[in-house]
Amino acid sequence: MLLGDAPKLAYEDTLEVLKDDPDDFFAICVKAKCMYMMGDFEKSLMVWHKAKKIRPNVQEVKWRIKAQYTVTIPKK
Repeated sequence: MLLGDAPKLAYEDTLEVLKDDPDDFFAICVKAKCMYMMGDFEKSLMVWHKAKKIRPNVQEVKWRIKAQYTVTIPKK
């Protein structure tokens, strides 16, 4: 479990990695997780979709997207 500023610090680290390699799959996934933990659910979901474009067959990405839709998109 991450405590305190850990998600924010990890997020800042991923931004540095993504400056050098914008398509770094691992950094994109960490960024999405950090954004979610910081409460930025909608943007986190957008980042997960970017990860899916890079590696469309990764089950964790598909699962995270599906799980976040149930949290962020209200049913009508």
